[in-house]
Amino acid sequence: MIKPSLAELSQNNKYNRYTLVMATAKGARYIIDKENYEKEHPEIEQMHALSAKEEKTDDKPVKEAIDMLYNGRMFIKFPEDEKEKGEGN
Repeated sequence: MIKPSLAELSQNNKYNRYTLVMATAKGARYIIDKENYEKEHPEIEQMHALSAKEEKTDDKPVKEAIDMLYNGRMFIKFPEDEKEKGEGN
């Protein structure tokens, strides 16, 4: 069973399952694209080694995306949120 649970990720029913699945899939795609880009450009990997803020893990991209959502390193943004911010200006 994957931890954290779906109930923990939904943040008191703020997000439904579909939203969580879509956010996780997009996060996993981002992680895969980032890894592929770093493989194609070794100079980028050297810069990351100097800063070393993020640890490299052996987790699969989906598990890593779930962890990012749970730990607040990735956020779910809705188009309605952008409209509300734009109206206040």
